Amino acid sequence: MSMPNIPDIIPEINITLEDAVNLLLKSIAEEEISLSKLMDAEKNKILCILNKYKCNEAEIGDLLSVNNSVDKTIIHLIKMQMLLQFKLDSVKELIPAPKPNPSPPCCCPKDECHKKWRLLIGKAKGEILNQSDEFYCETAVLNAVVSSDSYKDNVINYCVEGNCASLYLIARANHIKIECPCEMKPYEIKLWGNASLTRTLKYKRTVGNINFELFIWDNTPIKNGFQMIIKSNENQAVIHDSGFVETCSCGNKGLKLY
Repeated sequence: MSMPNIPDIIPEINITLEDAVNLLLKSIAEEEISLSKLMDAEKNKILCILNKYKCNEAEIGDLLSVNNSVDKTIIHLIKMQMLLQFKLDSVKELIPAPKPNPSPPCCCPKDECHKKWRLLIGKAKGEILNQSDEFYCETAVLNAVVSSDSYKDNVINYCVEGNCASLYLIARANHIKIECPCEMKPYEIKLWGNASLTRTLKYKRTVGNINFELFIWDNTPIKNGFQMIIKSNENQAVIHDSGFVETCSCGNKGLKLY
């Protein structure tokens, strides 16, 4: 009897770490789906025996028997769920740490920018004097913590309320872009980017993503305040334009550039 002739096969499987992690996560998700379908089957089993009992087609012993069967199945499902949790925890250790996002773009070199300002912080409020805006004569409140050194903790909150209507804007981290003061406008800074806007109109609330432009004037001999312009993401139509809002200090700080 001759020896079997095994062909010379060199399989080449090219799977990156990212591909392997994705496949493992997909397998966990599919097992979770299978468990949910088993749970549905047990629910249908109980409903079926209850309907038969109501129609006098089953006895109390049948109910107890089905109940015991469901209990045993649920115990096995819980064990499987625990194993999947262990598997997920192990896979999470393989996921590489996310790469840091780039710093927000600035219109001038970093060193020159730092000579202008490092931190915008505080709270300011004032009356909206733009007559064409629906919130004319209402009070706008602006909270900001924005650093030109680090973007990750940056946050802007803007709120204005009227009769049966309100706007609440929040922008965070690298969604906030910075334009530093220039020689032509040494006292003005511009912040813009993407934000989440919660809009309430006649007790109906909607939440969506928008674009915003925020102009701030501080330490100027002419004016101190801000202007918030909110635009639609789709057609860039202006949703809200506060016009220039002359601000007053809230507490001891107010909104200040440092």
